[in-house]
Amino acid sequence: MKIEWRHVDWEPLSISLHPSASVTRADLSAIEAFAHAWLQTRADRSDCPCRLSYFAGEIVEDTNEIQLSVEWMCERCVDALLAALDKQFPGRIESAGIGTPEIEKIIPSSFFIAIPSQVVTFEDGREEAVSDFAISNRPVSVGQFDRFVQATGYVSTAIRDGKESTYKDNYLVEFAGDIHPAEVPASFISFLDAQAYCRWAGMSLPSEAEWLAAALLDDRTYSPVEKTKHFGKFAPRLDGLNDDSLSWTKDHIGELVIMRCGPFMLKVEGWECDVAINRVLMAESECVGVFYVCRPPRDGDIPRKNARRTDDSLE
Repeated sequence: MKIEWRHVDWEPLSISLHPSASVTRADLSAIEAFAHAWLQTRADRSDCPCRLSYFAGEIVEDTNEIQLSVEWMCERCVDALLAALDKQFPGRIESAGIGTPEIEKIIPSSFFIAIPSQVVTFEDGREEAVSDFAISNRPVSVGQFDRFVQATGYVSTAIRDGKESTYKDNYLVEFAGDIHPAEVPASFISFLDAQAYCRWAGMSLPSEAEWLAAALLDDRTYSPVEKTKHFGKFAPRLDGLNDDSLSWTKDHIGELVIMRCGPFMLKVEGWECDVAINRVLMAESECVGVFYVCRPPRDGDIPRKNARRTDDSLE
């Protein structure tokens, strides 16, 4: 069986099987049943880190292939599954494609929030118009950044400079608890790293105004009592920027890059006095913080109105 490694999004993992003859429903049923049983057996093994609770198979008639989707698999399990399929169905599977050929599927649309055009107000009262765009609802993860590294051979600034903490070897990954290391936000990232990833993925960093447009659910300024009363109760249901680390933007002041660390979700009385906390200036080579990615909005993005409560208000 010939194997082609594409732009792989490990969660969920997509595997395309190209049979040597026309695909039939019987072929799909047999392969799906075998793969499901194999994955279940694999999931029961204590030495395997994969999460295999989600599994689906379908025939893609336009391309004459069988498409398998699995929640999350490591590379070792992928190799083992393909070997098992090749042994079980000798000569019936001509090739397999791991991942998707479209680079834009590195981050699925379901992980992007569509932000409508608006006028953003900064802490100093300055206003800036922002056109509609889409932004990832969480920072680029260790797994996503690692796929970029594997595909291009890129060496991150921290690794190049011999730093103790790198995007995949740091205390955030070490103490992630139940979160899989690949899902932890890629931190200790420089502006240069983030820009390189964006060029490869065909995306961009947000401007400072875009970051604020995405981070704040509305323009209202809330009292501390309102924040305590409403935000704590409804925050888990809100869909917006959800990491309170320093985040890279694409904007500069002189040779320094603007990073944002707030406000998140809501503006609270006195927020205009927090500009020294909300905005930090960093050199391009500093290995700090995380980054979100932007692109034009598409079908399948999460509408901003659905990122709030159903009554579109925190009151």
